[in-house]
Amino acid sequence: PPILRNASKTYSLSSGLRGELGGSWRWDAAVQYGRNRSSLDQANTPITANFLNAVNAVTLNGQIVCANAAARAAGCQPINILGRASYSPAAYNYAFGTTHAVAETTLFEANANLNGDLFSLWAGPVSAGVGASYRRETFVTDADDLSQAGAFMARAPRDFPKASQSVKEAYLETIVPLLSADWVTGSLEFNGAIRLTDYSVSGEVTTWKAGLVWKPIPDILFRGTLSRDIRAPSLTELFTAAVATVPRPIYADPRAGFAGQPSYAYDVVTGGNAGLTPEIAKTFSVGAVFNPQFLSRLNISADYFQIKIQDAIGATGAGTSLTNCLGTGTADLSSPYCSLITFANNDPANGAVLSVLAQNANFAEFKARGIDMALSYMQPVDEIFAGA
Repeated sequence: PPILRNASKTYSLSSGLRGELGGSWRWDAAVQYGRNRSSLDQANTPITANFLNAVNAVTLNGQIVCANAAARAAGCQPINILGRASYSPAAYNYAFGTTHAVAETTLFEANANLNGDLFSLWAGPVSAGVGASYRRETFVTDADDLSQAGAFMARAPRDFPKASQSVKEAYLETIVPLLSADWVTGSLEFNGAIRLTDYSVSGEVTTWKAGLVWKPIPDILFRGTLSRDIRAPSLTELFTAAVATVPRPIYADPRAGFAGQPSYAYDVVTGGNAGLTPEIAKTFSVGAVFNPQFLSRLNISADYFQIKIQDAIGATGAGTSLTNCLGTGTADLSSPYCSLITFANNDPANGAVLSVLAQNANFAEFKARGIDMALSYMQPVDEIFAGA
């Protein structure tokens, strides 16, 4: 079996400052740089063409040799795979190899924040926070020549040309008391935030949230939040090079022109997509927290949540594309799945399927809802033994 060896080195440097501006106002600023370098070797990996040459053996002049004369000239030695595999050191060196890849990531980040009380209302002071940040990340992978050429039978790493993305962000958030804890109604406060983000690759996006927290009595708290959230595509999702899968899958074409013909292989091309945009989610949650005064270390919470994600990032499976385009026995050119398929002679009606594109895309929508419940109880150990 393949033997994996992985080594990684990581270091980071960070520094920050903080201070006061008078009254309740405070500020802080920080900068950070980190780098990770990892190497991955996978030994005992079959080299596809060499391994196939080595197992294709014949008897020549009373000796068992590789059937392919050109392979013999290149050093091919036969391998017997029947029963317990047996081969000479020379055969092993010809048919097996080691994949090697080195990946390096870096991150630079700087941010500054300011927060304090703006003014006071009937229920208390209105607090606010503002801030800005800048982040830049890079990623690069170097693979050995055989891996890069797709020569190994197992999935091997590929070169990942140096890619980078920078992110600029600015935010504003506030907490506004609407009812005071001293009132018979208990405390009620509004919390809101907005964030503007500019991705150098994926473009600009705005996120926000609005919520209410009501505590009618000290023992219980009710909360609810509505928000717009995002997840930006990663560098690997954006820039991974397109490669064809090995081995190639088999497909039985249902079109009339292929009736009675054997199934044939085709390429599935996977990879990144620099045209990806951030995933966008709408999230609603409402719940309660119970913290009884007579048992102050007990905390029970229950929240209902509902999440809807649009433009979710993923890859359409090759089988899905083939079924939706050709499943009726003819090419349905009105289907967007047909645009992901390359046909021989560019002929969707009669051309054989050569390859199917299965790269990342903003194509899906997900919905989730449920109830999240939690219970915790904390007991200091020193109190357990205090009365002993």
